[in-house]
Amino acid sequence: MKSNKKNAELEVCSSFSMKGRLQCFVINPDGSEEQHRDQYNLILDKGMNLIGDYAISTMATSYVQVGTGNTPNSKDLTGSTYNQLGTLVTRQTGLDVFLASDVGERIGFTGGKQGKIVAFVSGTEVVVDTSQTVSGEGLRIYNTTRESLDNYIAATQTDFNTALRNFYIDFSNPDFPVMECRQNWLFLISEVENNTIAEFAVSRSSGASTNLFNRVVLDDPVVLGPGQQLAVFYTLYIKSDWTQYTNVSPGIVGWPVEYQTTSIIDQGGDQATITITPDDPTDDHHYLAGDEIIIKDAARERFGITSITSTATEFTVTTSAPHGFPAGGGVIIDGSSPEVYNSTWIVDAVPTSTTFTVLTAINAGAGSAGTAREADPTTWWNGTYTVLSVGTNTITIDVPSGIENAGPGGQITNDGRVTIESKCLPYWPGECFYPTPEINLGILDSRVLGSADFDNTSLKWAAFDEDNMWTDVGGFNESHSPTSPGLNIDNLEVSTLKEPYIVDSFYSIRGGTATVTQINSDRIKGLRFGESFSGAAPRTGCLFVRFNQPQKKRNTHTLNIRFRNSWTRELAD
Repeated sequence: MKSNKKNAELEVCSSFSMKGRLQCFVINPDGSEEQHRDQYNLILDKGMNLIGDYAISTMATSYVQVGTGNTPNSKDLTGSTYNQLGTLVTRQTGLDVFLASDVGERIGFTGGKQGKIVAFVSGTEVVVDTSQTVSGEGLRIYNTTRESLDNYIAATQTDFNTALRNFYIDFSNPDFPVMECRQNWLFLISEVENNTIAEFAVSRSSGASTNLFNRVVLDDPVVLGPGQQLAVFYTLYIKSDWTQYTNVSPGIVGWPVEYQTTSIIDQGGDQATITITPDDPTDDHHYLAGDEIIIKDAARERFGITSITSTATEFTVTTSAPHGFPAGGGVIIDGSSPEVYNSTWIVDAVPTSTTFTVLTAINAGAGSAGTAREADPTTWWNGTYTVLSVGTNTITIDVPSGIENAGPGGQITNDGRVTIESKCLPYWPGECFYPTPEINLGILDSRVLGSADFDNTSLKWAAFDEDNMWTDVGGFNESHSPTSPGLNIDNLEVSTLKEPYIVDSFYSIRGGTATVTQINSDRIKGLRFGESFSGAAPRTGCLFVRFNQPQKKRNTHTLNIRFRNSWTRELAD
């Protein structure tokens, strides 16, 4: 791309991982507690996919099911060791074997890495969907494709204690805050008495449905006698990734803008002037003093060729102006006819200021047209420089003096990479309990951007051209409101785009489009996503994209913003 006239696309990300913990106890007819169980559960593929169709909060606010089945959630192959190279998993030691029926299930290595089995090769080899390297680890195969309990007994949506239905946010690790989403249920005596309860699941509906979010098989089943009730507590731990990612290539077509250079002239005094020729005559560059620019593919000055004559031992080139090529130096001929002359040569002699000879036996006959230029040293001009001053289609840069002037043919651009700071939390309705009073209600407004379904239509994104928006970027308060002139370029509804969820992808995409009339600026330094109020720009930012160098968008450029939200799980029985 030589300009930013065409569509551009940016995809920014938030992510979170999940694990669930189930606690249950028996209530005797006299109200006393008799038995208690506490185990982590296996989040199933069905539950992972339901997040893509609904808000994550619905996964643990509906029903809990119980049953008497005891089929394990996983198959233990830790008696053997395995290697993975690329996507191929191979048994290294031991006798455990893979089965064709394992396809579709998920491997969990003892070191924590995962992969879905997509192909059965043999009893000692399978192919997974994730390319990674694992050496000498045991593994378990988790039955994540399960859709129902072994032997369903009952389901309930009745609260045991509504005051205990809440969520708590733990910010003790500021890079990975954890939401603890707590739910509880109570079964009727008639539903569960005189049963041995061994399996539990959270579901979207009652009955022996296939809408299971998770399943746990108790190591020690609960035996219920006459008149005994069962209470269930479930905590979903959602760990968000707030790690700052630097120097990320956002993959935007047309950003950074690339300009063709007409010339690069050494001015002496450690300065050089670059003259550019934009594709669009109305599109001047967008650089300011102090910015950094990148020169690439710079070429020596080209001299037009008026004629080429040849003999059996050499050919002579005549140029339209004095060329200054030294004998023994390299020279590049382009665009000449016959084409055999178009190559890199060594100058043998310089008879006059406008001629040079090359020793060769090609004897290609008379030639004409094209250009000749000195061959470029490997590091000649190309590199990163600081802008000292600017003019119309000119840029003065700080350089070591004494570099030969460049002719047309190179390009200048800047660094289009970004830093991404995600402060997103998945959406969860209800009361929120904070660890410290310093965490204000701003988090309640901004957390919805991390929701899988993005139901809130007041979400916005905005482009900014000032640096002060990045002060205390981790906060969730009014200090991030656009208060200074020119700070907010424009803002758009995020909810204008929702792409269909792809089954088993475990990510969702939401976004919006900046048309040719929106967020036009020569100095776009960042984008901010968050909750808006009364149609204004995002007052509470929860995802920030900061460009390494300012970018440019003109009224010939459409920009598509895609927000990618992904989720994973910690495998457990």
